Amino acid sequence: MKLIYQQMIGFFVVIFTTLSILTLSIQKSNENLEYEQTWNRLESYGNSLGKMALQQNPQTHQIKNVTSEFIDDLENVLQDQSVQFAVFNSANEQVYPENSTDIHLKSDIWRQIQSRKVVRKQTNNGIGSPKFANKSGEMTFVIVPWYMDGKLVGAVWVGSQVANLKSNLQDMEKNLYTTIAIVLVISIFISYILSKYYISRINRLRYATKKVAQNDFDVKIKFKNHDEIDDLAKDFNVMVRSLKESSDEIEHQEQRLKDFMDNASHEMKTPLTTINGILEGLQYDAIPEESKDKSINLMRNETNRLIRLVSDNLDYEKIRTNQIVLNKTSFNAVKPLNNIVSQLKNELKEAHDTIKIVADEKDVEVYVDYDRFVQIFFNIIKNAIQFTENGEIKIAINKINRGVMISVSDTGIGLTDEQIENIWDRYYKVDPSRKVTKGESGLGLSIVHQLIEMHQGSIEVESELGKGTSFVVKFYDKQYL
Repeated sequence: MKLIYQQMIGFFVVIFTTLSILTLSIQKSNENLEYEQTWNRLESYGNSLGKMALQQNPQTHQIKNVTSEFIDDLENVLQDQSVQFAVFNSANEQVYPENSTDIHLKSDIWRQIQSRKVVRKQTNNGIGSPKFANKSGEMTFVIVPWYMDGKLVGAVWVGSQVANLKSNLQDMEKNLYTTIAIVLVISIFISYILSKYYISRINRLRYATKKVAQNDFDVKIKFKNHDEIDDLAKDFNVMVRSLKESSDEIEHQEQRLKDFMDNASHEMKTPLTTINGILEGLQYDAIPEESKDKSINLMRNETNRLIRLVSDNLDYEKIRTNQIVLNKTSFNAVKPLNNIVSQLKNELKEAHDTIKIVADEKDVEVYVDYDRFVQIFFNIIKNAIQFTENGEIKIAINKINRGVMISVSDTGIGLTDEQIENIWDRYYKVDPSRKVTKGESGLGLSIVHQLIEMHQGSIEVESELGKGTSFVVKFYDKQYL
């Protein structure tokens, strides 16, 4: 069954149940109100008749009893309301109508009269009410006691035919049912409009979901924060945005991986070809004796390139899968930085660069893993050399609040904002066409970033295109970690 019909049925059941309860309540209320009004009217007749019946003659001080003729005339006046009277004396004997003999009120009712209570009954069926000559039918009535000087002198039974009262109730019920029928029809129409409105909002989500299933992540649902459906639309937009970012990142990484595989294949093929050629030359004595040392050095360099390529990938995967355990110690940061500069002197010479180390103090202690410290700054400094020709590289070591700050600045080609944003990505190369990047995997700075995060440190990059780049690394003292 379609949701719109389920919604309409749900609305209809709620409305119908509510109206049914309301109808029964109104019917009962109307019935009680009608009886109450009738009893009040009949009681007022009984009281008025009592006042006239119990008047005293100011001269003789005798009670002016109301005659049967007077009550007959009063019934004739009230015949449109079908009002009837019966009068009882203090001995519970019916004295009006006069042709009724041996008629008494039931003992339990008479006890209430003696207690000055007005008796009210909805019907005279089965309760021993007065009998009337040539008169019949179900009646509702009240019995009003008459007291004079604190003594019971009689009681009047005042009744009205229930048929008249029920006729009024039927008229009210007819009007009520007509109104409820109109309300029910209008409610069904409104239920349809509301159901259609909610279904249209759900259909928007269905349409958007189909779009996402077709890899269209540009879809967006408008919402107004009115209800849970709007909250769902908001969450849907967040989900789609996240999926789009994930999809873009996957494509981004796939392209990087493709580029890496292309570069790695090329980089591996070149040294392997070189090594294979030298080995063949050595095997068949094709290399002159004076060139053998040079050939062996070349083969060693190419082997180191392969080892570095494999090591970078292994390190990255170990870091990514949390397989590396840091062994943090405190040591002087100046000494390993000097060692790194010594290791890279050939690269500095080839790039015609100068480098200097400036420290606040001769001994600046840093709390990190020694081997990873060397790995971090070897990559950063080597990166600075690769993108700087005929320039200057400066390494500054400064004590700061709660730790140490080490910056590596160069006067190289600099970076754009987009390059700075992507520089930590796996396989990313700022300029893949540059010759100085030969043998590099594109993983160096990505490894640097992850190692610094493992140390709970920070790294920032400041750069201006054509003027150089500065890497600022901060490590914190043991007591602040």
